[in-house]
Amino acid sequence: RHHRFRQEMTMMGEEGARGAPIMMQNEAERLVEELKPVKLEEIGTKSWTKYHQTLERLNMQAQLCVMQQSDEFVVEALIDHEKITLLIHDLIVTEAFKENIMPKVADELAATHYVKLYLIAYHESIVISLLEKAFYTATAVAAG
Repeated sequence: RHHRFRQEMTMMGEEGARGAPIMMQNEAERLVEELKPVKLEEIGTKSWTKYHQTLERLNMQAQLCVMQQSDEFVVEALIDHEKITLLIHDLIVTEAFKENIMPKVADELAATHYVKLYLIAYHESIVISLLEKAFYTATAVAAG
């Protein structure tokens, strides 16, 4: 898991690889605050792709904070803005898509939009990673 993250950080540039933040705390706060529940019919659309990219950036920053043992401001924003249920909702919607819709469109997507197919499959791991960080913070443990 950490090796893949390090590769992603290096692809972003040497600053990210050396530990410069991907985003500042106020940007993370704003992005988390703006998160809205995703609907089944939105998966794979432009708006969903933007949402996915936002979660991916938040997850990379959250991972960077964990690796540096620094202020976990992404996780704190998710908890403070009550977005944990949104992430759980996202997992349920993504699973419903994978179970009910993906089998019907996989061949078509693989032929013409293989990147979207990958993003949809990869999305679930990003959401799980954010939830994992949120569930294992000191704040979440103390609140539990």
